[in-house]
Amino acid sequence: MLRRIGLCFIGLMAVTFILPWVAYWVGLSRISQLPLPPSHVITAEQREWVWGLARGSGVHVTEPMTPFSYLHALFSSQGTMDRDARVVGWVASDHLTHQDAVQPMFWWHLSSASLTIWLSRNWTDQQITTAAFAALQRRGEAYDGG
Repeated sequence: MLRRIGLCFIGLMAVTFILPWVAYWVGLSRISQLPLPPSHVITAEQREWVWGLARGSGVHVTEPMTPFSYLHALFSSQGTMDRDARVVGWVASDHLTHQDAVQPMFWWHLSSASLTIWLSRNWTDQQITTAAFAALQRRGEAYDGG
């Protein structure tokens, strides 16, 4: 009996640790094409503007995420995503809106979360901020130039 409980516990722990990574890969597999990093850079003022919209201050460094850290940012006690996930999420959302806009809502959100994680792991902070600036401009956010 004790052995069965131990095996069930081990199985449950394995599923708990594997399932988020499986969901991440499934979400990525539904994206027709991953985005390419921007070839230009933005000014320091534009960078500050992006991070200001994300309610960030101080040193702006995007930390690489995992499915676990993404879920933590999503369901943290404040109920809002942290600034890193928010900025990367703008890039992911913009890409999916222009690339894969016809996905059903569940798959779109899973792909968006997966792409957010992928971008944080594969792009530099400067590339993410530059792409976020372009995404915010496309969605109508007005940058006043200073």
